[in-house]
Amino acid sequence: MPFFHNTLTEIVNFVFLPIRVLCPDSLVERTRLRTLETERIRICLKFATGFVLDVGCGKNNRLVTEYGHGIGVDVSVWPTIDVLCDTEKMPFNDASFDTVTLLASLNYIPRKQNVLREVRRVLKRDGIVLVTMISPFVGFLHHRIFRLWNFKRQKEIGQTEVGLSRKRVQHLFSECGIEYKQTIPFVYGLNTLHVGSCR
Repeated sequence: MPFFHNTLTEIVNFVFLPIRVLCPDSLVERTRLRTLETERIRICLKFATGFVLDVGCGKNNRLVTEYGHGIGVDVSVWPTIDVLCDTEKMPFNDASFDTVTLLASLNYIPRKQNVLREVRRVLKRDGIVLVTMISPFVGFLHHRIFRLWNFKRQKEIGQTEVGLSRKRVQHLFSECGIEYKQTIPFVYGLNTLHVGSCR
């Protein structure tokens, strides 16, 4: 029975993919479909090891909560974050974390290199960096439609780039001393997990 239920769940989520991609997560949650946020967390949980730092954890700090061993930081005040800080100067010792994640947040960071250098600093040798990102094209479409749903929120969080290509992420990693390991598409190729490691 679990196999049938899981297969049916995957089919339903595939059929309703346009709703999941184009609508805000709050609306998708009401339909009991999987949100893109849930998809990001699911794939990152497969790779996360040891003590985790989630940079730009946002409103709910779900990755750290579900993983059970880590810290979520953000530059904005949210009720559930663990540490409010400037992500260019995080209050952690060198080599404090085994895994650092940036779930759909790197494109909102104005000085990406500064934050990634700081990620590199707090990451242990052979530690893992996990970045989920939509492509510039998907990002352009999503953010234009998302703006219709919640223009005020879009204005609050700002936007420096709507999505980052694999080449751009590879370049950013290289500039900041992070070795690019692999690209893993998910949500039928509309989202990508970029995996790096500390040199």
